[in-house]
Amino acid sequence: MCRRLADRLGINISWVIGYQPLQDLVAAIAAADALVLPYRRAGQSGLPVLAQAVGTPTVGYSVGALSEALTISVPANDERALAEAIDTVVDMMTRPRPTAELTIAVLEQLYG
Repeated sequence: MCRRLADRLGINISWVIGYQPLQDLVAAIAAADALVLPYRRAGQSGLPVLAQAVGTPTVGYSVGALSEALTISVPANDERALAEAIDTVVDMMTRPRPTAELTIAVLEQLYG
C-alpha cells in the first residue's frame, strides 16, 4: 500500500529490509531528506543520533527516550500528528546535501 501511494504521489521512497552494514546505513541516512521513525514502542534507538550527526531531520512518536533525540516528536499512535510533522520537516528542507567526505568523517568520528 505504501509503495502504491508513493508511486501515485510521485514520491521517490526506498525500502530496505534486513541488516545493513554501518557504512551503508549512515550513507543512506545522510542522503535522506528525512528519517521517519514510527516506533509504537521503543526504549531508545541509535538512528536519531546517526541522523543528527549527518544533519538529517527525524520525525517520530514520542515513545521511550526517542522524543529526546527526534527533531519533531508527536504523541504515540497519532497518525495525523505524524503526517503533519512529516509535512513540517519537508517544509524545512533547505539544508545542503552532505558530501561523501562528510559521511565518512562522521563515521570515523563516531566509530573510529
